[in-house]
Amino acid sequence: MNSSKNTYIAITIASLALLIVFSVLTWSDSVAVVRGNNAQKGSWKRVGTGDCPGKDVDSSEGFTPDEKKVKAGLTAVCWDGSRYNNKNKPGKAFCTYKNLAPGECKGGQNTGVMYEGVESELIWRLVGIGDCPGKDVGRSEGSTPNDNLAKKGYTAVCWDGTTYNNKNNPGKAFCTYKNIDPSNCKGGRNTGEMYRAVGK
Repeated sequence: MNSSKNTYIAITIASLALLIVFSVLTWSDSVAVVRGNNAQKGSWKRVGTGDCPGKDVDSSEGFTPDEKKVKAGLTAVCWDGSRYNNKNKPGKAFCTYKNLAPGECKGGQNTGVMYEGVESELIWRLVGIGDCPGKDVGRSEGSTPNDNLAKKGYTAVCWDGTTYNNKNNPGKAFCTYKNIDPSNCKGGRNTGEMYRAVGK
């Protein structure tokens, strides 16, 4: 009798253990699928501090921008309500999203942390300083390159207008994009920070 009872208990425990394991595996798979379906293509890249009046197209609560609102060409400006405080909403932590690039977002009175919306699968990585004549295929404002313009095999050269000054545009902070690999980008007269497009 005791033997039969012990066997029954052992079988019951084993069945429950298998049921628990199966439930955990099923839950894990479901979570993975949900994350895969909701995964965001882009991300917000912190580019400094600043603000600009108007151009607001959206907002969100919290001190960091919402990944679901990432869009190339948009700027997010965020305030934590203390160190960075928006006088229109004092003490509040929130972000606004503006329909212009960070390099064009200037002149606002409520300085916050500024982010750039990046959808590209490539980003720019600083590889040194230098310059090369010609081969220009694009340009952007600001002393750091726009990740949305990153292309494999291309070079970005950037000047801040002070430490690195382009004599053709003295005092200006901007970047040019060249259809040439950084290893071959040599011989230019306007030394700036040089970047290579790499995978995230």
